[in-house]
Amino acid sequence: MLHFKNLATTTQKEVLDVVNEVRANIKHSIIWMTNQLTIRNASLDLVNKIAAVNDVSVIRETKVLLGMTAFNISNSSDSMSGRLKPYPDFPYATAWPPLQVKAPEVWKQGYDGTGVTIGIIDSGVQLTHDCLYNSYVGIDNNGWFDPERKSNSPRDGLGHGTGCLSMAVGQFGIGVAPGAKWMACLIYDSNLGWMEDYALQCLQFMICPTDHEGNNKDCSKSPRVINNSWYYTDEEDDTNMRVIIPIFEALDIVLVFCIGNGGIACGSGGAPGNYKEFIGVGGSTYEGQYWSGTSNGPSRTDGSIKPDLVAPSEVVFVADSLTEGGYACYDGTSYSAPLVVGVIALMLQKNPRITKDEIKEILYKSCDPLPISDAPCGNVSNDLYPNNRAGYGLINALKVINNTPHMS
Repeated sequence: MLHFKNLATTTQKEVLDVVNEVRANIKHSIIWMTNQLTIRNASLDLVNKIAAVNDVSVIRETKVLLGMTAFNISNSSDSMSGRLKPYPDFPYATAWPPLQVKAPEVWKQGYDGTGVTIGIIDSGVQLTHDCLYNSYVGIDNNGWFDPERKSNSPRDGLGHGTGCLSMAVGQFGIGVAPGAKWMACLIYDSNLGWMEDYALQCLQFMICPTDHEGNNKDCSKSPRVINNSWYYTDEEDDTNMRVIIPIFEALDIVLVFCIGNGGIACGSGGAPGNYKEFIGVGGSTYEGQYWSGTSNGPSRTDGSIKPDLVAPSEVVFVADSLTEGGYACYDGTSYSAPLVVGVIALMLQKNPRITKDEIKEILYKSCDPLPISDAPCGNVSNDLYPNNRAGYGLINALKVINNTPHMS
């Protein structure tokens, strides 16, 4: 990491001098992991001055990403903490997704994610929610970064991130890994939406977590697995994001992405979830069938089969930050991805030394086939696994944990 930081410091000095000469209302952030500099509110004059610097190789406009659309089915303001005790005193599933992926059977073996920290890059997290509060790693452990406001405590004005996180680590029988801890980074700009430059800053934060002001880096606090329920639309150029591929390939960090809610169309899977290097997750119904709202492969980026696997996405019961301490039912692969992240947390508890490639291999060989009613995509039969509708199939946490070797 030191090499990347030193390179950015050296090569960006002249550009930063140009930026600092400008008295206008601009904000800039150094992304040392990719040697990029992001600038908000840059004038055309400033852009031209930067373009004249010899060390500048390319200038691109930052993209607006698509945070996964969540389809609200119902909601409730009921709090669970008033009537249920948190895990492990309440070791049962209250929602169908943990049951479908067989998480309670894994809990009985003693694996609940204890000792594992997951990361989430999303719209934020409602820290005060009763099913998430006790599992936050804390601000003193570099557990939160907000590129927009540098707030010192997790917040979520949209509600999306709170719901997603509850699928991974939520208490009261909602999450797959209720014993795991979480850290988070916000990529949702309250005025502009889901921002590419914030996503890059958040990925950097997860590699080397800082305090809430972006100082005091401590790479030892990096999570082993990170949830990402956002993606690029078909029309957007994802070139800026592709530069992270070799970085995360060199790191032993698992990136999990939702594949999207694009529906029946083939080749609709969103980047970066459609990169062959990362895990892209599609959806299943409460009846254990393929969810037709899922985006599909083959990948328009590299032609690989996508999604890699599927997890519950239909009428899932999640934490709701829009009603204080409440819960809601939603549709969407936004919630499939964190279920997979939760299963990976169970694996990492059993064997903290297991590698990223071993995790993927075990996940894929432990999936179950499921009924698929839609036509096949990419000339790959739906009777074959992996296929471009459901990948290797429906995740099965019990098979996964049984196929995960003990730490030697």
